[in-house]
Amino acid sequence: MMNGKQVYFFPSAYHRHIKYGHTDPANEILRIETLGLLQADKPSGIIVSYPDAIAEKAISKQALQEYTLTIHTGEKLDPMFVSEVLDSYGFEQTDYVYEPGQYAMRGSIVDIFSYSNEYPFRVDFFGDEVETIRRFDVETQLSKDKLTEVYIIPEISKHNAADASLLETLPDDAMLLFEDWEWCEERIQGLWNETPVNRDNEGFSDVEAMQKKLIAVEDFTQSAARFIKILFHAPSYPTAAIVTFDTSPQPLYHKNFDLVSESFKQYISDGYTSTS
Repeated sequence: MMNGKQVYFFPSAYHRHIKYGHTDPANEILRIETLGLLQADKPSGIIVSYPDAIAEKAISKQALQEYTLTIHTGEKLDPMFVSEVLDSYGFEQTDYVYEPGQYAMRGSIVDIFSYSNEYPFRVDFFGDEVETIRRFDVETQLSKDKLTEVYIIPEISKHNAADASLLETLPDDAMLLFEDWEWCEERIQGLWNETPVNRDNEGFSDVEAMQKKLIAVEDFTQSAARFIKILFHAPSYPTAAIVTFDTSPQPLYHKNFDLVSESFKQYISDGYTSTS
């Protein structure tokens, strides 16, 4: 949490580098969790990412809705209908779930390991009504918390549904903060020009196959144009405003607490105040 807002990490979907073509299931979960957040009518949160991840195409909000099963407590829902939808999404029915893409049915309980969360969901039915929804730990099988709504999302990469950039899915009032805008553009262009390394069946067959998973730097720049941008390094072109901060580096104390004490005394004499 930061200032009351949930922080989400949006990584690359690939292990090491996209040119090797090896997807990372853990990263896929984090990406889909972030995209799930953006399905809300008024999404609120902070998304942290980097050029390699932003350069990769993501599923659009509209397409994601087609691949999302939303379950609410108190709603009328046939467990067999849930099973049919999960089968159509490519989920595997197992005795017990232990990894994303699996579900299990035991009496009135349906366990589902969605790609939208790091923990599986346990949906308890009372007849055709959803009575409770909980997240639980795979190892201990103990419930972690109680939920009123969950999004069940399959492994998007298997459905070839990624056709938009992350920026296209953001709400219009989102604000973009860049450490170095021009470096981001250079990095995204560099990824586009990479040559894939095809060592096994997971690799891309050629450059064109890899580029289908990426956005061009021109599309990235155009998508970012509709947002307010805060750049921490002034670019080479004119900007709407420049704010200069008068700052100095943090002194190095090296565990010298007498020096720390003297510094605090000096700050107080200079008119600074401290807060806890």
